[in-house]
Amino acid sequence: MRLIWCGVLGLVLLGCKTQTRVETRPYFNIDSLVHEQVRWLVARHAKLEKRATVGPHSDQHQWQPDSTQWKKEFEVFRQLDGMNRPGFKNAYTKTTMPDNQSNLLVTVYSATVPAPIRWLKVYYLQRPENIRRVEALYQESNVLFSSERTLTWELEDTGPHAMLTHYLMQGFQKTVASDSMIYRMEGSITF
Repeated sequence: MRLIWCGVLGLVLLGCKTQTRVETRPYFNIDSLVHEQVRWLVARHAKLEKRATVGPHSDQHQWQPDSTQWKKEFEVFRQLDGMNRPGFKNAYTKTTMPDNQSNLLVTVYSATVPAPIRWLKVYYLQRPENIRRVEALYQESNVLFSSERTLTWELEDTGPHAMLTHYLMQGFQKTVASDSMIYRMEGSITF
């Protein structure tokens, strides 16, 4: 009887073994790219010059962000990782082709169902890990609110890694009670 209980206990302990969970994203892993860029920008003590225009008003500011400020700055780009949520598992088609305006290849993820991220384009040089540009169209809409923004990241080869050197977010926001607000935010990064 003791041998049976030892066997059952052994099976229970084996069954409770913690399994390593491997996270995969069905589409492009934008979250990982943002995290990687923040890490490198902080390590290289990068400076940011940001220009913002909202309607007729504009402003310009230059500073050296810390890691928290970089993360906050790129939070809107992290929203693009929403295409990797389980509900959008089969919602995008993937097409890779040469870019007809450069020597780059482009992989295009296009939504086949209504989704906030209508498309995402990743431009790269020869291999997918040599990213040079990321573009996306993000749309939201409900009864009270609608918005659309185009997001662009441009990266340059700066040695061991391609580094973010320029980004752009432009679009509009409209609520039922007000006119459309058109905006443009642009950042230039120097090392």
